[in-house]
Amino acid sequence: RPPTADNPTSAFLGADWLDGNRYARITEALSARRDWDVASTMSLQTDRTSLPWRAMREPVLAALGERASASSKGAVDLLRAWDGIVSAESAAATVFELFFAQMMVRAVKAKAPGAWQAALGEGINVVLPHGMMALRRIEHLTRCLCEQPVGWFARGWPAEMGDALDAVVVDLRRLAGPVDRWAWGTVRPIFLQHPVGDKPPLGKIFNLGPIAFGGDATTIPQASVDFAHPLGNAIGVPNMRMVVDVGNWKASRWVLAGGQS
Repeated sequence: RPPTADNPTSAFLGADWLDGNRYARITEALSARRDWDVASTMSLQTDRTSLPWRAMREPVLAALGERASASSKGAVDLLRAWDGIVSAESAAATVFELFFAQMMVRAVKAKAPGAWQAALGEGINVVLPHGMMALRRIEHLTRCLCEQPVGWFARGWPAEMGDALDAVVVDLRRLAGPVDRWAWGTVRPIFLQHPVGDKPPLGKIFNLGPIAFGGDATTIPQASVDFAHPLGNAIGVPNMRMVVDVGNWKASRWVLAGGQS
């Protein structure tokens, strides 16, 4: 926070950050054990637990259970059986991610109809192709999906949520086909794109992908969804990960996305 008269030494570290879900999951995991070693720390860095789904699971399933159409009943069943891990192999994770993106777009349009694209994080140039505004509001939308406050949608939250899930199912069937092809890492793979790779055919030489990769903006290894284009390339992924064993330096591990540059 910025310096004040009461706290003149406080440092202002900015405001354009993701919300606190990754921090909360890291804190939760760290507090659960004290026997951390290289292997368990590496496992923590690949933990794709969705805290938002844990929070909204019951109210969302209750609302969708009331409003689910015949075509989306299977998607509700997937969510009901889901363990909340946003893995690359999970079809339920795909349903959740696209449903949440649908609700983010609908909520933003309801409150900012004239500026919804900017509110969702529309970029301003090639250097800044994405803003962080919508990613900062994930926790807010999670609370709204739990509490379903009045005044947002003319027909109420359950009807809007049912419509959103129907749209998700229609899109997935059109783009991916049957349910066994809905895995998150299949319908939303990531690409590591080199600036030179923007010019065809150089992309075949300099770019890497598609790569099946799980996660979203809230998981420890993030892979942020662009809510306006949820099946597009992830906004950000882990770049460098390192685990250092101070007692045994040679046991330390290091990985850099795409390889050493």
